[in-house]
Amino acid sequence: MAAEFLSVLKFFTIERSNDPHLPKFLILFGIARQHYLVARIAFQNNLADTASLSAQQCIEAFLKAIMLLHWESFKPKEIWGHNIIGLLSRASKVVPELGKIIGNIKAKYFLDNLIEAYNSMRFGEAKSTVEAPEVIQVLDEIAFQLLKIYTETITKKPLEERNLLYVPDSLRDKFLSENRFFKETAITNNLLALYTPPGIPLPKVPE
Repeated sequence: MAAEFLSVLKFFTIERSNDPHLPKFLILFGIARQHYLVARIAFQNNLADTASLSAQQCIEAFLKAIMLLHWESFKPKEIWGHNIIGLLSRASKVVPELGKIIGNIKAKYFLDNLIEAYNSMRFGEAKSTVEAPEVIQVLDEIAFQLLKIYTETITKKPLEERNLLYVPDSLRDKFLSENRFFKETAITNNLLALYTPPGIPLPKVPE
């Protein structure tokens, strides 16, 4: 009886995607933006440990998405791994704009701590002390720079700040609060924005 019951459960499923229309860089770009939203909201609500891990995953996914757009310039092993400073260093040799992030003292300090968070905080080995407003500002700036580089690589034109991030209506005001880098026009409540390539008009969500 229990086996029959379990066989019909569908409330949470994981499926590997073989969809040729969703290449890996699009999936990573969607994942990066979701982690950015989660990290920002978590920092605002004093969930610093979870926020730090989401911030690390945000930046890692953004960098890997950018590197996959230039896959011919990297060996496969150079794109993987979790050291975001190492990823940035390798990626900046092909995408020089990324070097500005490493050259920013506050950004480098933040990234160094995110590496430590990933290595030492996942299972409670360490704890964080966070001045949330300053951390959020640095996170916003890095996320914006990475999103801009990715989008301009895809579109081959200057960033148009429209429909770049999916933000549900319930989190809209919190996300925009004190956000100097993402304006109201950059966000949408259309779920299809998660994986729609930048610069492509969003289709309407079915009623």
